[in-house]
Amino acid sequence: MTAADIISSAIFYRVDGTHFAFGLEWMTAAANKQSIDQAKASAKKQQATHAAWRLAKAQVGLTRIDQEVPERSFIGPWRSAAAAFADLPYSSLLAAFKFRDGRIWILAATNGRIYAKGDRVFLNEEEARRYFDELFAQQYWNDIFAPADWQSRAKQIDPLAVLRRKRPDGRIAGLVEGIGAMVGLVSRPGAALKPLATDFRSIEKPKLIGAAAGLCVIAVGGLGYAKWHAAHAHKPQVLAPAPYYPSIADGGQTLALCVNALMGITARHQTPGWTLTEATCSGNKVVVSLAPDADTPVTTMMAFHPEAEMHSRKQAVIPAELAGPDPRALRLPLATEEDYQNAFAVADEHSNSTNVIGAALAPTGMAPSQDGRQRPRPYRVSPWSFGTTAPPLMWGPDLAAIRNLEVVSVTLAVSEHGLSWRINGNAYVAP
Repeated sequence: MTAADIISSAIFYRVDGTHFAFGLEWMTAAANKQSIDQAKASAKKQQATHAAWRLAKAQVGLTRIDQEVPERSFIGPWRSAAAAFADLPYSSLLAAFKFRDGRIWILAATNGRIYAKGDRVFLNEEEARRYFDELFAQQYWNDIFAPADWQSRAKQIDPLAVLRRKRPDGRIAGLVEGIGAMVGLVSRPGAALKPLATDFRSIEKPKLIGAAAGLCVIAVGGLGYAKWHAAHAHKPQVLAPAPYYPSIADGGQTLALCVNALMGITARHQTPGWTLTEATCSGNKVVVSLAPDADTPVTTMMAFHPEAEMHSRKQAVIPAELAGPDPRALRLPLATEEDYQNAFAVADEHSNSTNVIGAALAPTGMAPSQDGRQRPRPYRVSPWSFGTTAPPLMWGPDLAAIRNLEVVSVTLAVSEHGLSWRINGNAYVAP
């Protein structure tokens, strides 16, 4: 595991008695057991210690809390500052705030959902300004908060004014309110950070004794059953063939690979008198289509690209090889069609897109056999397509969070109106 795979530590500030965390890593996690378990597995892989769950928005924020940072304040846990902002009624929000210690916090959220890399803290102002400009160029933002010299459309606001809530006067009143927050009677802004694992030493002794006794009972019962089975066992039964599940390439990796390949196509395939109209990435191949300008001879194309295939005098097709990601087995258990419908609805909110998901059908073709018998295929295949004029890699984190999603092709269309993308693939669902 490289250092880049490990989640970064958040920055913590106290605002009027409420403790806020800035700079979490956000990923998709819908309000179902399968999605939550997947988020926990990803958190463990990235060595995260705490998570801020926003299941109503199908999100979870991950971070590490080091030893020197207290896990809880006296009156409540640390809370996500980005979640506190995103819960406010902003349709699309881009913000950059400078703290007194010189750090700069950048936040990007759309329809209440925080971007995967939209909650970041920078030490260097130039680096923060560059990242802010990259986000600003990705879409039109309805609400922008930033220093006046960063962006002319930006408004200035004190972030503490958003995070601060009205508190009772007096020390006793504040203590009563703090106790109320601890037991859930008083709400505070932002999703609370919760530990992802329980320390083994914190388990109560009676529970350990009970667990040990249970294991003894299971062990004794297992020995008794083994003796009974040995005495009454019949001839071994012929087992049914094992189910067959195909191996597919990871959808998120395929999307990133194809988008990067297609964005580099234009420069390599510039040909005098010919205009790039479309490029498609499918499997391990990239196919580029070009159209000639008026009175452009075919020989011009052949001189620059002898590998081109001339389908007609009005179209030239140039194929190219591409190394694709290695296939891997489907992850079980399979999701339902409803799970995929909900996942695509989340993705639709994240970018300017149109999704079409077909009905799941039984797979076609013969499955491999085992001991001369055909293996069952306990899954269905649902074709889907995703069209967008936004940069498709913005949708990458949402795509990566959807289980068993296969990207079959990525097409980039070029016209006088700009670029448009069409991604086609398959979803493998439960029968």
